[in-house]
Formats: sequence, C-alpha cells, structure tokens
Amino acid sequence: MPPMHPMIQLEACSGAEPLSADLVVFDFDDLADFTCNIADLLQNPPDVVTLDLRPMTHRPFTVLDALDRICATHHRQRSTVRVLCLLNEGLAYDKAIQRLRAKAFSPATRTFQRIEVRIVVNDLTRIRADAIVNASNCQLRLGAGVSGAIRRAAAMPEALQAEMTRRGPIEAGAVVATGSYGLPMTNLLLHASTASGSPEVISRSLQRSLELADELDVESLAMPALGTGTGGLTVSVCAELLRAAVENRANTTGSLKRLVCVLYDADSALEFVRVFEATSSDRED
Repeated sequence: MPPMHPMIQLEACSGAEPLSADLVVFDFDDLADFTCNIADLLQNPPDVVTLDLRPMTHRPFTVLDALDRICATHHRQRSTVRVLCLLNEGLAYDKAIQRLRAKAFSPATRTFQRIEVRIVVNDLTRIRADAIVNASNCQLRLGAGVSGAIRRAAAMPEALQAEMTRRGPIEAGAVVATGSYGLPMTNLLLHASTASGSPEVISRSLQRSLELADELDVESLAMPALGTGTGGLTVSVCAELLRAAVENRANTTGSLKRLVCVLYDADSALEFVRVFEATSSDRED
C-alpha cells in the first residue's frame, strides 16, 4: 500500500457516532478561519489533534489541502504531531485517502540512454513541458477525462477545438499537433487517438507521440497513462507499452530528453515505477 501522509491520518466514521468530550472541533465560516485556528493550535499542540470534518461534506478536499500545507510547515520546524481527521464513510473518505497517498508519493526517475523518464502524481495541465499529450479520439473532440482537463485549463478552448476539428478525423493510434491555446505550462499539444484502448492502438499512439516530439524538436514531454480511462486498458499494460516505446525511441537520435509520466493516483504511479524499474530478467519472469 502506498505511504500515507507523515502527519495527517483519516478515520471513517458514521455521521451518527457521538463525539468524545475531549474532541477538538472547529466551527468556522471560511477557509481563512480554519487556517488560522489550526496554525495557532499547532504552535503548542497535544500529541494528537482530532478534527471532525463530517459536517464539511461540501469541501473536505479544500480543507485537507490547507491542512497539508500547514502541517508541512510545522513538520519542517518542530517535532511531529498526529492530526486525525474524521470523515463520513463513502466516496469523500475514499477520495481523501487517495489525495493523501498522492501527496506522499515521491517522484521516481529512470534514464533510458538519451531519455529521462520521471513518474509523478499530479494534474497533467500543471506540468511544465514543451509539449503535452492529450488522450483524444478519432474525431478530435474535447470531451471528459484528460481532454476535459485541457479544455478547462486552456485560455481559448473554443479556438483549440476549432483547430482540432480542422485536423480531424484521424485514424486510431494516430497523433496530431496543435497549439496550446493558452495552457500556462506548455506550448504544444499532441492529440493521440486512443479511445479504443486496445494495446495495439495504444502502442501506436505512444510510439507516434515520441516520434512526433522528436520531429518538432521537443525536449520535454508530459503524458498521461494513455488508454486507461474510457479505453479500459490496465495501468500495468500501459506502463509496459510505454517502456517498450521509450526503449525503442531512445536508441535513435532526437531532441527528446525528458518524459514525464503523469498519473492520477499513487497506486497507478507505483505500478509505473514497478514496470520502469524492473530489470530485463524481472520482465521475462
């Protein structure tokens, strides 16, 4: 299981469970109140600070992010304190666990000749790179998933879609390049048609993405786990296909120096790490 946060722990509780008399509960109107109260408390904390986040079902993730920033500062300055957060059982709790695991994941790096591969847990649109790979479809329509994240992050999504429409349709496994239309961290988008999710199609998309990056003199490229969304491809198969594509491309000359594999959660990232760190004998077994 991926490591958890060094200071924050979560506990799933029923909304009907009574609170103990010594439970620390904050009633606040906005995030600034929360941040101020917690920061003050952590200046001279007990061994365990218990926070009841069950009434905050509308924004527990915002609170967890703020709490993580405060705890990170405190952890650098002084001894540790355990912060126990109570959340209602269900989707919010599961997503909060996933969020903390992602924060605890340490990026991993492996080099294949000229190409350094870095594995991270992040939002693809927040990664600084010369180009970003978009998991698209044959019609090159911005939909959900990665495409939806790019649409929301672009300053001119309508203009982006207009150029994509002019470039489409394309064959499954093909890749076309467009401008980034105001995405703050990149200048180019490489749209890979991966909707079918078959290993053959994903393999072609991965190989063509790396090839096109070299053709466009791209030095840094960020990409998601192609085919693992609506395509239904497993993360492990995607990682194996990407490693094969990287090993093949690294044997050629080209501009690409850095590939960032951007995963949605720590479990997927750890699977990528396992595949990319495996030796040849490990993979044969």
